[in-house]
Amino acid sequence: MLEFFGNTAMRSTNFSAVRAAKRAVDLVLGEGAQDKNPVPYFEPTNMGGLPDVIQRREHDARLENDQGNRMRAASHLCLQSASEALAVAVDMGELAIDLSLAQRAQRLAAAAEQMRLAAALASEAAAVFAGNADPRSDGSITVSKA
Repeated sequence: MLEFFGNTAMRSTNFSAVRAAKRAVDLVLGEGAQDKNPVPYFEPTNMGGLPDVIQRREHDARLENDQGNRMRAASHLCLQSASEALAVAVDMGELAIDLSLAQRAQRLAAAAEQMRLAAALASEAAAVFAGNADPRSDGSITVSKA
């Protein structure tokens, strides 16, 4: 069986793998949705009064926490980007062969927009990995040092 990309065909086994990859990425995204939220770090309130060795240890702990937050958040963005890109591949594989040229052009334009979103997510992931952007927070978690 063949799936069609316009007037060309893709082997069914390949297209099935693309669909399975999309489902797998979405499953991981759903299970790890909370992983993208930053883990708070609470610095001691008397930091200036602590011995130098403890201040350095606290500083290193904060940096480690920040790095872990960047890694989790950016990894989540990578998965979101992959999901968007795979959605485009699935959509293109499901295009009906009898679409008119205008209908196909419309679907291609929509695919281009979705790929711009995938690229923006990947770009944001790169900036977070590099430390040039802070991880996003969805605001669903309120952290206070009470």
